[in-house]
Amino acid sequence: MTNLTFHEKWAEQYRASPFRLRFELGGDFSNTDQVVPRFVRAFGKARNITNDVVVGAEKLVAIVGCWPGSELDMSAPSEDGFAALEQAGFRSKPLAEWKGGHPRYSSPDDEDWQRGATWRAYDLKDAADDRDVIIWCAVAYEMTVTPKASATSFLVDPTNQILIHVYDDRGMDVISLKRDTLVGLYKKHNSWLLDYDRERIIEAFGAIVE
Repeated sequence: MTNLTFHEKWAEQYRASPFRLRFELGGDFSNTDQVVPRFVRAFGKARNITNDVVVGAEKLVAIVGCWPGSELDMSAPSEDGFAALEQAGFRSKPLAEWKGGHPRYSSPDDEDWQRGATWRAYDLKDAADDRDVIIWCAVAYEMTVTPKASATSFLVDPTNQILIHVYDDRGMDVISLKRDTLVGLYKKHNSWLLDYDRERIIEAFGAIVE
């Protein structure tokens, strides 16, 4: 896989990249008394954006992490996060497995890093249904929507060097090592960008000129 190796530091180059688009997903719908419209909107946006990123991709890898003690997870308790994904319909078999902390939030000083997740990589190039399961479970994680899984997931196009992370019903990140690979997405879905992050995004990608 181009520019992708399976170990605990696989995401370092993406963490350092300034070319990050952050999209808002659930909108103004309440997470408590407007669950269905919020979920439908968030899942639809996340799926739409992801499909636009991966269309025509030569390779697509899902990287999924599950922590020990997931049965105590407040949002999506399950004895085994990977088994919960399978119960939701995920069918792909892992290419690799390793231990490590969260590539986005953790550092070697953090408790979660020290406990270490089990990470698995999957080839999803021709597995659109499994891609939908990954997105569904990410959006559903903090919602009263099932099925769900105590898992953290990323989708990576290693050829074009793009990383997708749907973190929950609030939003998602699309990160590239090269500005030009995301300019089209930036223009197409500009209205979906998180306003809080818009100033940084414009600094990285430039203002859109009609």
